[in-house]
Amino acid sequence: MSFNVIVSDNVSEHYNEPVIEGSFDLSGNHEKFSLALSYWTREQYLESWRCSINAGLKIGQHTAIITSMRDPQNANFIPVWIFYYGGLECLVQNKILFLQDYGGEFSPNSVNSYIRQRETHNEDGARISEWVVPVQEVLAGFDALI
Repeated sequence: MSFNVIVSDNVSEHYNEPVIEGSFDLSGNHEKFSLALSYWTREQYLESWRCSINAGLKIGQHTAIITSMRDPQNANFIPVWIFYYGGLECLVQNKILFLQDYGGEFSPNSVNSYIRQRETHNEDGARISEWVVPVQEVLAGFDALI
């Protein structure tokens, strides 16, 4: 099992929007994401991740990593990766936070507070994809980046 996170320094364009490409290596599975630069800079993403990881570790439940932040006053959804802590392992899921579910009030600084208990099946009964990675490898992967 292994974990690595890569975030490019190069700005490209995706659907006419400036982005920075990134990816998670989750035990050999490469999951790509695009950091939209219309609302946050690369540095703001990394700072958000650092704060979220520290807050999540403090309570020992989970960490949510925003991977495409847009103005919450105008956005419909925010994609996140959730790291659920369980002993020595971390269960990682990709999720979309639909902002309408939060009454129009969304603060990216407290993204962890919007995450519910880990679910293993969606509302249709299908299994939710998740990856198992050692907590220490997750922390080392983020430490190397941020």
